[in-house]
Amino acid sequence: MCLSVLACTPPTPAEQTPARTVTNPTASSTAPAACARPLTALRAVSASLDLLPHHIADQIIFGLDGAFVATSGSYPLGAGRHWWELDAAGVTIRQLDIPQGYGRVSQSLDGTQFIFTALVATTGGLVTYVRDTAGGATRVLAVGELAWESWIDADSVLLEWRDTPGVFHAIQTRSLVDTTVFRPTAPPTVAASGDTDSFSLSGDLRWAIIDRYHGDGSFARADLYDVRSQTYVPAALPRAESWLAPRGDVLVWIDGTQLLAMHLCDRRVVTIATLPKIATVTEGGAHWSSDGRYLSFAYGRTDELTAPERVIVLDLDHGTIADIAAPWGFVRQWSPGLDVVVLSRNGYHTSVDRLARFSMP
Repeated sequence: MCLSVLACTPPTPAEQTPARTVTNPTASSTAPAACARPLTALRAVSASLDLLPHHIADQIIFGLDGAFVATSGSYPLGAGRHWWELDAAGVTIRQLDIPQGYGRVSQSLDGTQFIFTALVATTGGLVTYVRDTAGGATRVLAVGELAWESWIDADSVLLEWRDTPGVFHAIQTRSLVDTTVFRPTAPPTVAASGDTDSFSLSGDLRWAIIDRYHGDGSFARADLYDVRSQTYVPAALPRAESWLAPRGDVLVWIDGTQLLAMHLCDRRVVTIATLPKIATVTEGGAHWSSDGRYLSFAYGRTDELTAPERVIVLDLDHGTIADIAAPWGFVRQWSPGLDVVVLSRNGYHTSVDRLARFSMP
């Protein structure tokens, strides 16, 4: 199988109309569920990361059968025009040059679609497209520069435009219906001069976390907003870096050697694991799998020649945790089947990457 999709030139915005907007501010596109099963202490298990022979760049699209990948670099400008398709043994099937190039590629939970941005030469603007991995027509999803994105489910993505920060849109990738699911409301406290607010939505679209930072970049406060009732609710949210799951409503963070988590629906803090030591999480080294099953983070500084000290992987579905010492890199991306991962080290302009077979009981 080959990614013939890459051989096709995306349409210009004039050739297709982007998603049509449905006015429905601060309303979730999915019915909020009750609190999921309670969080408990995780059981320690072993896991492995076995390097594969593929030579890859920082952009990856996985094939539907798991037998190949397509890869391209995001740096320098224009590098996304050049893609390579690799088989299961890491052998190049073919090289493709695409006139407009792909950038900021993100693949759906089931792998059947991917979205990407491209620079339109005539206008100099950015357009986000969606395409089926197996081929078919390329569709214009959104016009403009996107600040944040994730997959809500296999057929819809959550987007935020830089010119309207805090306004989140859920766009159906097949019907191209655009629904506004969250719009910022007045915060419970007035921001001081120089303060800025950033917004994040839980995977079930029920909760919004508003983090405020002072002008010097230091953390000021965090507030929790109930999107359904359109009210702020009391919550002892962490002041440290935290990771909000792309599915459900789980928030995870570290306090010293304690790994803590809570469901936003009940705000009950639970210690789910004790870490080997107090250590600094690798910059950019914490990532969820797109289905919210795995969370991985790494310790230690990395560069092109230096690996992180260790990688911690949580499996919240099975209630387990693994500590992998001296990995090649931190886990940056999972394949749709969750059995292959992209390992990364932080580089000067972009990451340095390898593929690895991932196994965790």
